Parts: sequence; C-alpha cells; structure tokens
Amino acid sequence: MKRGMIAVLMFACVLWTGVCQGAEPAAAKKADARPGKRPAVAAAAASDAVNLRVDVSAKYLSLEGTARFLVGNGTQSNFITGGDQAHLIKNSQGEGVEFKKTGFIVNVLPVLNPDNDRAVSVQIQVELSGPTPGIKVGENEVPHVSTWQWQSSVSLVRGKKTVLVEAPARFEMTVDYAPTE
Repeated sequence: MKRGMIAVLMFACVLWTGVCQGAEPAAAKKADARPGKRPAVAAAAASDAVNLRVDVSAKYLSLEGTARFLVGNGTQSNFITGGDQAHLIKNSQGEGVEFKKTGFIVNVLPVLNPDNDRAVSVQIQVELSGPTPGIKVGENEVPHVSTWQWQSSVSLVRGKKTVLVEAPARFEMTVDYAPTE
C-alpha cells in the first residue's frame, strides 16, 4: 500500500507542476460578471473562477466507492476516504494485530476546453482498496486486502456520465458546472 500512496503523491506532484507551468497571473484573467451568467470559459481556463462538480463511482470485486465534490477549473482536487483496518495475525512468535490501509482515493485535474465548453479534459488517478475474502491456512483465514488503481488522461463531454473502465473494475465519472445556488 505504501507504493500506492507514493504513486498518489508522485502523481499529485506531476499534476501540480503542470498546472503551475501553464498558469497565468490572476490579475490577467477577466470574467463576465453579469448576474446569472457563467464566467467565460476562456478567461477562466487556468483558474478556479469556474467551479466544477465531479461525480465518480468505482466497483472492484466486493469493494465500492463513490464521491461527489467540487473543484476549480484547472485545479487539482484530492478526495480521500478510508483508514487503517486491523487484522489479527498469527505466527511463530504468537498473535498480533497488523493494520492495512483501505479506502477510496480520487485525484482529478479537470480543464474546460476554451473553444468548446462542452468538452472537459481530465487527468485522473483513482484507487479502491479494502478487505476481500481471504484464504484458508489450516483452520485460520488469512485476511486479504485487494487494491485496484487506474491513472489516465481523458476527454469527456461536460454533464454526461461516462464509463471509463469496465473490467476488471468499473469506474464512472461525470464532470459538470457546479450549482450556483
């Protein structure tokens, strides 16, 4: 699991570096501030002036994870839920408890296309891990923690639920404007 967390951190660093290199000063950005009108996408492409709602769901073996959160256009969001789960272990030295990390991690960086506000480019990394049926060793069941990870860059249609992975896991994502109310 440590490798998974290191991969998440490395992915976050890569995303952060890409955003910082392409960002322009906030003073250079202008948006249409008329009431009820969304800011111009081109003016907000590298800022969080436009908020987006991200809906994701994942299923792998008996594990499931869902999340709904807001993220600024052109900014990274890290969603993490889970924790450490205790597992009883027995060995030649006796019995003890071992803790294994489990949970649902989603890292996204969505960017609206300035030429087509229905198109969204998303860099994404997702991990789903947790206990699954173990194996029998003698009379004891050995606990097992399964992990599924996926990382990619994809283009989506804003507001449309899209299945991004079908096997061995299922992963769906929707990116749309955040509610303004």
